[in-house]
Amino acid sequence: MAKHGTLVKKLKALREKYNADNGYVPSKKERIFMAAMIVHACDLSNLIFDYDHSFKWCIRITQEFHDQYQAEEKLNQEKYGAPPTFLKYSDAKSFCKGQIGFMDNVILPMWQALYDILKFDKVKCGKCLSKYYIFTMLWYFHMKFRKFLS
Repeated sequence: MAKHGTLVKKLKALREKYNADNGYVPSKKERIFMAAMIVHACDLSNLIFDYDHSFKWCIRITQEFHDQYQAEEKLNQEKYGAPPTFLKYSDAKSFCKGQIGFMDNVILPMWQALYDILKFDKVKCGKCLSKYYIFTMLWYFHMKFRKFLS
């Protein structure tokens, strides 16, 4: 995840090349990069599954991030600096905010760029985006009422 932002910027730049020239043929290096981005998207694909399955993965990865935050906090912070705060979840509200932020700032920009370049089936992509919006609403519900549906 440390390189995700850089990868998405590169992906968006590649999307601009495609948008500027309909006959654009990607280089071998660009094709390899796209394959790597597809694998990366698969790694971050819990939002395309049913809610119950997705929710369980959110809990698991959040616990892993929390454990990582605590482990990094114990390291010499003068040498390594403070751990990234996105790893820290102190309560249900911050957990929900973290999920919404993850979807808005990590998942959606990557999906949109991949869709534009690869011209995925609009119906299937629409289903993924529908789940994104439904899950976002559910996380806001959880955050407001501190109730979890699973």
